[in-house]
Amino acid sequence: MAQSVKRAPASKQSVAYDYSRLARSAEAQAPQEQMQVHKGKAKARVPYVKYGTIVCGVFAALIVIVFSYMRVTELTAQNAALKSDLETLQSDAKGLDARKEQIFNLTYVEDRARNALGMMKSDKSQVEYLDLSQEDRVEIPQGQSKAPGFISGLVKSFNAVVEYLN
Repeated sequence: MAQSVKRAPASKQSVAYDYSRLARSAEAQAPQEQMQVHKGKAKARVPYVKYGTIVCGVFAALIVIVFSYMRVTELTAQNAALKSDLETLQSDAKGLDARKEQIFNLTYVEDRARNALGMMKSDKSQVEYLDLSQEDRVEIPQGQSKAPGFISGLVKSFNAVVEYLN
């Protein structure tokens, strides 16, 4: 009978490894079914990242909605202020139009000229007609002075000094 030698499994401490024996035994076990490893009950993991992302998305949507409502409220207040300004300006424009109509009314102009400025309508006796068909010329009337030449010269000099001072 042949002696069978029990060999210790290869370890890191052994000097030599017999890989040929391992390769043969692996080929012999190949047709066998592969082993199935049964793991114990796995705990269900809570997807914190997924839930956190959803919560952040909902929070961001709420912030956007709140800010959009705030902007709508601001624009509505501005719109109301502009409408009140428009109504004020339209009433001012109507008042100015009425004043313009009053000022350009002929009876108002005549009354203002008569009472405030002291003007009167001209009558036929005040109308003078000029004949402009002839050439332009200037005529200086030569008046006969009853005063002697010395006195008239003195008066003219005095009048010139008075005109200069005025």
